[in-house]
Amino acid sequence: MSTISISRSDADAVIEHARKGAPDEVCGLVGVRDGRICRLTPARNASPTPRNRFEIDSRDLVQVIRDERDGLDVGFYHSHPASRAYPSA
Repeated sequence: MSTISISRSDADAVIEHARKGAPDEVCGLVGVRDGRICRLTPARNASPTPRNRFEIDSRDLVQVIRDERDGLDVGFYHSHPASRAYPSA
């Protein structure tokens, strides 16, 4: 697995997204170039049980196609609002 860097402003945006979405899990997409996140896109959680699961809404997955077309690697993020906050891979 390669290392990916996230800027403080992008990390803050993900944290704010998670805070606003709590107690449900939130999710989103990341576009990566040269090991750095260069595009961050919050997504809708389409899970029927969003308190403990996430499912990126298919309408938001169109961004994955755009990111790949732009030559970006694509990743995802999601929150765990019922547990301690820490990044995972």
